[in-house]
Amino acid sequence: MSKRGWSGELQSFNRRAESAWPLALGIHALVLGKVLVPVAIHMVGRGGQVETVEWAIYMALFFLYAPAMIFIAWMLPRATSAQFTSLARRVIVWLLGLEFSWYALHANWLFLLSALMASIITIVALGYAGPAAREQSPRFSKIFPVVVTAAFAWMCAASLISWSSSLEWLASAPARFIGILAALIFVSFSLRRSHAESDESFRLGALDYASLFVLVAFAFRTFPVVEFYHWGFYIGPIDELRQGGHLLWDTPSQYGFLSILIPTALPGNSWISFWFYQSIVFAVVAVYLYLALRRLNTRWSGAVVGFALTFAALYFRPRDASLILSAQMTPSGGPVRFIWSFVMLAFVATYVSGPDVSRTPRRFTVGMTMIWLASLLWSAEGAVYCSVIWFLAMLVFLAQEGAAWRESGESTGVIVKRVVQAISLPIIAVVAAIVLIVAVYAAVLHVSLDWRGYIEYVILYSRGGFGALPVDPTGSVWFIALLFFLISTVAAHQLSRNRRDPRLIAYAALWGGVWSVGSYFVGRSHPVNVLSLAPILLFAAAITLRLLRAHEPHEWHRLITVSLVPAIVMPIVMTFGHSEFPAAVTALQLPVSRFKEQLPIMPGSLLSVLKQAGARPGDAFVFIGDGRLMLPAWPIAGDGGRVTSSRSWLPKPYEIIGSLPADRRLTYISRNAERFPERGWLVNSKRDSIAKYSEHLAEIEREGPAVHTFENRDWTVSAMARATHR
Repeated sequence: MSKRGWSGELQSFNRRAESAWPLALGIHALVLGKVLVPVAIHMVGRGGQVETVEWAIYMALFFLYAPAMIFIAWMLPRATSAQFTSLARRVIVWLLGLEFSWYALHANWLFLLSALMASIITIVALGYAGPAAREQSPRFSKIFPVVVTAAFAWMCAASLISWSSSLEWLASAPARFIGILAALIFVSFSLRRSHAESDESFRLGALDYASLFVLVAFAFRTFPVVEFYHWGFYIGPIDELRQGGHLLWDTPSQYGFLSILIPTALPGNSWISFWFYQSIVFAVVAVYLYLALRRLNTRWSGAVVGFALTFAALYFRPRDASLILSAQMTPSGGPVRFIWSFVMLAFVATYVSGPDVSRTPRRFTVGMTMIWLASLLWSAEGAVYCSVIWFLAMLVFLAQEGAAWRESGESTGVIVKRVVQAISLPIIAVVAAIVLIVAVYAAVLHVSLDWRGYIEYVILYSRGGFGALPVDPTGSVWFIALLFFLISTVAAHQLSRNRRDPRLIAYAALWGGVWSVGSYFVGRSHPVNVLSLAPILLFAAAITLRLLRAHEPHEWHRLITVSLVPAIVMPIVMTFGHSEFPAAVTALQLPVSRFKEQLPIMPGSLLSVLKQAGARPGDAFVFIGDGRLMLPAWPIAGDGGRVTSSRSWLPKPYEIIGSLPADRRLTYISRNAERFPERGWLVNSKRDSIAKYSEHLAEIEREGPAVHTFENRDWTVSAMARATHR
């Protein structure tokens, strides 16, 4: 190739590589943040705990990375020349090349080679390696940026396999290795879109209805769906409400307000009502996720991929090489927690992709307000997630509307008035909801609201390191980063090209949604929590790609598509390729009448001492031994059934207050003594008691001491005196 040819090739390479600047900037934020944030914390005289550093980096993505993207995408081109803007963006990408070179020198070369091979197969299957119209072979400048981006995406997606080396796990079974290769090719082909396809012509077919039927039906399976510990934090408050307690007063709820009231109002015992409620939520999210994925390809292959990914990511959590669990077993990590984020993102996507005549300010503000209000009433965490989505979407919406109003000749006063009207609607709705709830509590329940109960668990888990696990900087956090930076890249490019594009409203919402739900992982960075987030992350990514395809294609769009392929393939392979998946998916289901048979039975030594004391299943129990759990089920002689004790004289499981500060524990103990003065039994394990048991016992006995105590080698059962008030 001539010197001029090489020069042209280099310019072409720089131009194409430049489009990856938002991704490169994000990686810089993570890599340099890990180095610089602890230094900055130490400079101001702080200790720089691991959790503090991680939260600082997380917040920096919102307050530093996002403004930097806006500046480079929109303000820099207007403040300087196009040449300087291009140079700045290229420098960001070149610096990433230096970081990657350092990483490559210290990385597993077999892993890197495998990622490169997977990326090559991906771009070939996507049709990105074919020669251009006037070229006899693919150009280096055209292919290399796509290959590198795809390789990075494969490395990020492979981090989902947290229990061992991804290569070792995939190569440990020939069928698994063949499966990932087949899935790679099939998903890549399914994301290829012909020019004849359009969203307007898309209609659900027989295969779609069959897929949806299976997905919805699977949401209502009955076994195995109960994990005693995780379900306890829903069942405990439901039982206490049915016993006469009140949320935001004497009944603490770690996971929300409406999210507890709704299953409480459903028929059946607490276990059945919560199962039915959670099943409905899973079914709704399954439909949302399937349809979002289905829109990526209108051919039959799109239905297959949509079903496979929805089924794999939504319903299963591979925890290690030999254990795969049903997602319904951990409600707090599933759709029950994130349902309103799904609804809000779907609403915004539908709004911006609809015809111009349907995009009215009234429809947007009213729809977003109603969803946001529902999230506020649902739970404090749901409120945080949807508030970020709502705020960013509304900010972009008002900016675009304000610019349109100004161009139409409206005065500043009129524009300000319209903005105030749009903002006042959600404020009025929230104030009205609060007034109504306060009035109901005062007039019907005759108690006041304890607003601290609404937010205290969010504060508990976000401050002081309670329940925290450090982030593995080489682990599955990179799967979240991949999809977050994918959306960031789309948003930055669209802002750079056309700040009036209504899709920017959706991109802002999607960016905020992924960033906000990422706090769930930062708060407790167990690798399985990334799998819990996978459905909402993939939902946001699928919407992003679908909106991106709605208009004129550009070269950088390929970077987004090749990044999404491994993000889809890995959850499918992890589930369908797991050695225990066949047993998990074919497990015999229990009739609803036998649902409680999956609950643990109390040990014989505990049963004997309870019988000795004269306790019965209908009595009120506080199970303080191993405060994470509620009292196990009583066995029914002869038929293998179980009876649960639904009554208590303190919140249950005890950990729900045991983890709170002492002043809050005493508040709940006092209020429950007032609500349930006729106390009951206090059960404690001598082998597995909670930390500082004597302190907790002293707090409980302030309202009335034990009057009779029965014990054996393993257990102590005390009959507690009637509560007295000083």
